[in-house]
Amino acid sequence: MTSQRKLVGDTVSTKVIQEVAAATNQETTQLPPLYNTIDPEALDEITSSSTTDKVPPIIQFMYSGCLVVVSGPDDITVESTNRSCCSD
Repeated sequence: MTSQRKLVGDTVSTKVIQEVAAATNQETTQLPPLYNTIDPEALDEITSSSTTDKVPPIIQFMYSGCLVVVSGPDDITVESTNRSCCSD
């Protein structure tokens, strides 16, 4: 299952945590710390609208059993890499 919604507000790192929690049917506090996978401050900086005025970067990484693709500050896709990640 893939989750992709247009998101507005909060930081990209916060949105990633919220999207993965929703996709895995978990509370955000049940997920491992995002900083064990990627530097949240760097992710926020790279994807901030002030640095993406030309072509937004596409950042992919694995987090809590899901493939996360960040295509811009408000565009995050979470895709299951196994059955336990994103339940129907």
